[in-house]
Amino acid sequence: EKQLENAELSTDYEISGYKPLRQQFKKAATLIAARVERQAERDFFFVEDGGWDHHKGVENGLNGKFEDLNEALEEFIAELKAQNVYDSVVIATHSDFARTLTPNSNAGTDHGWSGI
Repeated sequence: EKQLENAELSTDYEISGYKPLRQQFKKAATLIAARVERQAERDFFFVEDGGWDHHKGVENGLNGKFEDLNEALEEFIAELKAQNVYDSVVIATHSDFARTLTPNSNAGTDHGWSGI
């Protein structure tokens, strides 16, 4: 815990308001910054973001989700580059289910088959 308190981020990573995805990425960036003190050769971080299940109004819902995701990734990547570790980090996404391509009657999409 002390190692995290002593960890310093290289960018101005300020988060105001309720931004759970950004907060999770910031925590991962902080753990990466403390990697030497933690004697961590490698780490695996998992961040989670719900609210992607748009059965209606998919366009507005997705636009907001993509904006949040883009903002969180931009900040995280900027911090990784500032720490000079960007080339050593893999960022991957995963979903547990897929969506239909054809909209339903509520301008949303329904559950489909996973492409995993």
